[in-house]
Amino acid sequence: MKKEKMFYGWWVVLGCVLITTTMVPSVMSMANKFLIPFTTEMGVSRGAFTFSNTILQIMGIFLAPFVTKKLAKGNIRRMQSISIIVFALAYASYGLVQNVYQHYAI
Repeated sequence: MKKEKMFYGWWVVLGCVLITTTMVPSVMSMANKFLIPFTTEMGVSRGAFTFSNTILQIMGIFLAPFVTKKLAKGNIRRMQSISIIVFALAYASYGLVQNVYQHYAI
């Protein structure tokens, strides 16, 4: 009897789930950690600060079809590595904003 191997695509899905379950909660908790200091320093409401999460969700919904099309045609490992680096740099750049509109743009 031949032992069947698990389909490679399921390993990719598992890897993506692991990345998502480790990255997203830490990012969300860090965003919440800086909620009060950021809103106090910038003089904006908490709703104005958390509006950036709404912007991120809208962009994710809008860009998802384009991203998945690219992922289907390209080197997934390289794209994930580049995406993680860009994500980390973009998130770190929040420390450089001077007003809430820069926060939204990033």
